Amino acid sequence: MDKFLVLYLLLIFPAFIGIIRYFLQLLQLWQVKEYRIDRVASYLRYEKKYTQIGTILWLMKIAFLVNGVLYILYPNAGYLSFTYILAYVLYFMHLEWFITDIISRRLVRPRVKSLRNLLISSAVLAFIVSIYSRILVWFLQFDFHNVNFVSPEGLTLKNLADTFNPAIIQSEEVIPLLTLVVGLTLCVSLFIDLLIPFWTFLMVMATAPLSYISRKRKIMAAKRIIREKGSGMKIVAITGSYGKTTTKELIYEIIKDKYKVAKTPLNNNTAVGLAQAVKTYIKGDTEVFVVEMGAYRKGEIKQSTKIVSPDIAVVTALSQQHVSLFGSVEKLYQAKFELIDGLKDDGVAIFNGDDEKCQMMSRETSKEKVFFFKKNSEGLKFDKFKMNTDQLSSEDNNLYISNVIDLGDVLDVQIRYKGEIYRFKVGLKEERFTINLAAAILVALQLGMTMDDIITKISSWNYSVEYLKVHKGINESLIIDDGKTSNKEGFLLALDYLNNKFEGNKWVMTQGIIELGNERYYTYKELAENIVEVSNGLISNDDNLITAVRNAKSNFVVTKVNNINGFADAYKFNVKKGDKVLIEGIFPQTVLNQIIVYDS
Repeated sequence: MDKFLVLYLLLIFPAFIGIIRYFLQLLQLWQVKEYRIDRVASYLRYEKKYTQIGTILWLMKIAFLVNGVLYILYPNAGYLSFTYILAYVLYFMHLEWFITDIISRRLVRPRVKSLRNLLISSAVLAFIVSIYSRILVWFLQFDFHNVNFVSPEGLTLKNLADTFNPAIIQSEEVIPLLTLVVGLTLCVSLFIDLLIPFWTFLMVMATAPLSYISRKRKIMAAKRIIREKGSGMKIVAITGSYGKTTTKELIYEIIKDKYKVAKTPLNNNTAVGLAQAVKTYIKGDTEVFVVEMGAYRKGEIKQSTKIVSPDIAVVTALSQQHVSLFGSVEKLYQAKFELIDGLKDDGVAIFNGDDEKCQMMSRETSKEKVFFFKKNSEGLKFDKFKMNTDQLSSEDNNLYISNVIDLGDVLDVQIRYKGEIYRFKVGLKEERFTINLAAAILVALQLGMTMDDIITKISSWNYSVEYLKVHKGINESLIIDDGKTSNKEGFLLALDYLNNKFEGNKWVMTQGIIELGNERYYTYKELAENIVEVSNGLISNDDNLITAVRNAKSNFVVTKVNNINGFADAYKFNVKKGDKVLIEGIFPQTVLNQIIVYDS
């Protein structure tokens, strides 16, 4: 009996670990996609590399299961026993990867501090253990004293076939117990493995009502707090495809000494995140609440504006990012316009005048509006907007960035507002952020600050945006970290920064841009042309981007990474002393810890 239990545990252990590893990856995907079916479906539809690999593995497991069952039913078909070997090789590989991931701290796993994750994990673990336990109980019903059971140490190459092959006993064909144990254990493991995605999905759906109730309670509590504050607190809301977080942080930095200010943290921009921020950060003396509002589909910003109806709304810019979730650029546009619809009747809308979609949006509202513009080498971009730039006067409430000079550590910025010219220095790393600064200045003006106060504040601060931070890297390299949510416009500007600011051998390391949908081909084509022009090599796991880069330049140096944990190894192998590496997009801290040399 003891030997049987040892054998059974040895058989299920690698399969159990492989199944758990697979489940952790699935749950982490659900968590990253916020447990949303539309986001997971978009990932499965457009991230073909991962879905193809997953489909191949799934079909292999189905084949193994079918062959395993057939061998139990027809044990004379000895060639089917090879299925057992292949399946267990696969599971032992998973076991090795699991141990390696733990040792190197690269294990892909969901966030631990999550009640929903705990409930889902508990249910899935109970499902797995209950099936294995039931099979064990069934096996234990055998009378081992009357069974010719060959212990593992008794097996040799000579008697191995006799141990597994059927025997004729009293004119009846008898399946050896070892064959039944190995075959049934394998089939059960494969069956559980194949059901894990469906069981995980069911548990995500089963816990959805609890999550819904929790969200509703938070939103109701937040609405109550906002009602109690009444008109004594101004609400500033920012939306757009990119630039939301930077604009929010710049607004906060400009006005925080003048007013008691609260803001939503990081890039937490959903309705429930907003509700949580209201409960956490709004105090009795809060005068201004600066809010970032994002959406993955129509109706979500509308839900946020029902929690806090803005006094001032800022639209930074609109692009194709997340278009796969909205279905079209038009639907994305309509979703962002919900912020303007949710603006108070006496509120003010602030638009990026250089963005064509923002110009269109401004024409569709009768509410008060102002614009911020930026001058480039071709002059002010007013042609599509049909604004007469010769009639700028003291009555013009729009703000114009008329000149920017890069002085290295700071930018020399010249702006025009109400017929006056203002010039100041600001500690921003890159000219791209001046457009966000223009929006922040307009917000501060609408709140009641004077331009002189704003300029004084900007000129004296030591603030820097969270993008394009420079770190020391391993192998005496230099890392330019643009590691926030990536989009086409930001990616292009980061490449321009890499090209203009740094000399020597340059690399781009990225996972690509998520949720581009059908816009992916043209977006990646443009990015690829810029990558091959300004850098010397690419490290990526995005097959579509790699293909676009190779199409742009066939002999360009490309290192393909198979999974997220491979980026650190690819960096160590490729990046040499003095190389500069642009990290574009979000990477796990476990990866960054292996390539960034942090000051002690």
